[in-house]
Amino acid sequence: MNSKRLILLTNNFPKSNGAEGVFLRDELKEAIKYFDKIYILPVDTGFNTKANIPNEKITFIDLNEFSNKFNNFFSAFARISLLLSAILYAFKKKKINFLNLKSLSYEFAYLKQILKLQSSFENFLSTLSPGTLYAYSFWFDIWPIILSKPRLKNKFQNVISRAHGFDIFPEQQKYKFDPFFRVKLKGVNLVSSVSLKGKLTLQIAAPNYKNKFVTMNLGVNQNTEKVKVVDAQKLLIVSCSNITKIKRVFLIPEILKNLTVDYTWVHFGGGVEEDILLLNNSITRNKVNAELKGYISNTELLKFYNENVINLFINVSASEGIPFSIMEAMSFGIPCMATDVGGNTEIVDTNNGFVIPENFDPKTVAGYINEFSLDLQNAKRTQAYNCWKEKFNAEKNYKNFYHRLIGGN
Repeated sequence: MNSKRLILLTNNFPKSNGAEGVFLRDELKEAIKYFDKIYILPVDTGFNTKANIPNEKITFIDLNEFSNKFNNFFSAFARISLLLSAILYAFKKKKINFLNLKSLSYEFAYLKQILKLQSSFENFLSTLSPGTLYAYSFWFDIWPIILSKPRLKNKFQNVISRAHGFDIFPEQQKYKFDPFFRVKLKGVNLVSSVSLKGKLTLQIAAPNYKNKFVTMNLGVNQNTEKVKVVDAQKLLIVSCSNITKIKRVFLIPEILKNLTVDYTWVHFGGGVEEDILLLNNSITRNKVNAELKGYISNTELLKFYNENVINLFINVSASEGIPFSIMEAMSFGIPCMATDVGGNTEIVDTNNGFVIPENFDPKTVAGYINEFSLDLQNAKRTQAYNCWKEKFNAEKNYKNFYHRLIGGN
């Protein structure tokens, strides 16, 4: 019998449970239906491969266990080749900020680490018995570079990479473009953007490869069968994200200080000390009623959503794919307010929430909340839940994804 095996390529999961872990723990419940064996390989090595295994079909692989003596001589030639490709692409895109000694030296050292992983990955694959292999990279980041080596890519029946935000949108990238974009395209058969905006961005960057890009949404599981009805005047407003400059959580108090209705704002998520200080200063300066919960488990977050009637979820980020946090909120029927950036408008609209400009006027936005009547809230709650059910239902979306992975392009 010819066994089907999936090589799932991540950045951190299962070593850490960030965005990858939240999505993949649900996604793996669907993946195990299609494969006899699933191997999960993170870039971030050095972890207990026996801990928290969700299913007997799944094996975590630490590539440290497959490393051998690294040939620096041949590595130098491979790195020069990859770096030359990046330099030529930078010239084509007129990205002069990449073409300096500091940047090139950094990337040359970065490529050494990638090629070490590539060598370990090749050693791991050599240990597998014959069968049909499929590769799935959760990010359009390091793994597509590793798979750009033809001898590696050709071992797989199909290679798909998802693409999210930092891995496709120039405004989130170090040099405001991806110097290894063309290299990555060689490493995959298909790039599956989680948003239509991401797909269009990729097609503009590589018009000759437009058929290589598709949109397949992520999703979240059903969290409620009945949407809560709002009947109280006091608003419970929630936000959930890392506290970073891109997420701009510090701008939420600028909105809330203009509210004339009674409210409580609760934020879930943390960040580095500098960004948390910026947020706390904004809260103090604007004298808003805020509770900062910091990092909590996804289980605890869902428990809070289930036990409370949340009137509005707010996202004021400067850049996004399609936020998991908004999918999750809508699975409970919570109306959402989001900036018109990235893929936000593919999930938030005037029926299920509010779309505000990236550079919004806080008083104008506060006006929308002040006029958010109970009737309007309940109407948007129903639409929010329907949006999740139709477009971001995990079971349906992941089924479509794995059919595409196994069925080919």
